[in-house]
Amino acid sequence: MDKIIVNDLSLRRNVGGAISLNEQLVSTVRLISSMARARELIRCSRSLINSIVCDEQPLIRYVADNFERDTRLQLMTWLTNHGPFWDDARTEVDFDSFTYQGINITDQGLGEAGRLQSVGINAWAYSFCGGEIDFSNTPIFISHSLEEIVVGNYEVNNVWSVESISAQINASVPLPVSWEGMLLKAVEAFEWLSFLSNPHTDLVATPFSRGASERIFMLLGVLNKIAENTNDDGSRNKIAQDLYDTFFVGEKPPFTDESDSNKIDFKKEMTFSDACGKDVFAPWHGKVNSPKIRIHFEWPRPANQKNIKILFVGPKITKK
Repeated sequence: MDKIIVNDLSLRRNVGGAISLNEQLVSTVRLISSMARARELIRCSRSLINSIVCDEQPLIRYVADNFERDTRLQLMTWLTNHGPFWDDARTEVDFDSFTYQGINITDQGLGEAGRLQSVGINAWAYSFCGGEIDFSNTPIFISHSLEEIVVGNYEVNNVWSVESISAQINASVPLPVSWEGMLLKAVEAFEWLSFLSNPHTDLVATPFSRGASERIFMLLGVLNKIAENTNDDGSRNKIAQDLYDTFFVGEKPPFTDESDSNKIDFKKEMTFSDACGKDVFAPWHGKVNSPKIRIHFEWPRPANQKNIKILFVGPKITKK
């Protein structure tokens, strides 16, 4: 489920780069207006409108001064109302500090692309060409670091023309519109997870939510990445350990064990039959809060088992 994140840093330029910026802004908003998939996949920051463009002008003033009424209205509608905006559901990571060539991009689009890559979600950057920094290249190398501690380095694929981004969108798989579609895609995508034959059935009575679907897919992707990076002896390599520390440890992590009281009160409800018909008690779960959905999985895994069994994806079980 790729995401395409607008690169704020690529907007900054001198006056000589204004013509190419104008052309690309117009072409971009026309693409978004005409293609539903573009409206779903291209995400910008709510603060993009305040990015500095030419002569220390913020984008909001630049748009007001340089475009005729209809185009100006289209641009302002995209940048201030419709988005979608990635910072409405900013990816949560520990050590949230990202740089590009020594520039702090933590709160910019490239920072969000780095966060997504760090949790195993493929993110593309969409850059405006002709800026002070040349972004007509791919990939973009992003550093995830805090002071002298390097947490990780990520390569983000980059596109810098409307033609390229249109081709990328047309080549991408459509976003699912049902729980069944989302989980079928997960079964295909995550080779290190073992699902039941019909993993969507527990969600049938829950109205479909695009946001919850993306959250479930992200959490399953984290489990898949941990399983993939588990050594034969059951230990975790650095990639898996970093993901474990981010998603299983700390204050209110996305993956937790049930409380001792819930393990007693809901033991029957949290015991599931795996694909072989074996009963598995699985109190460990991933959380989606709106609506309240839980992903129950076998944890810890038995010795010499890399795959993680996904035993239940459905409404929260421990409601009292």
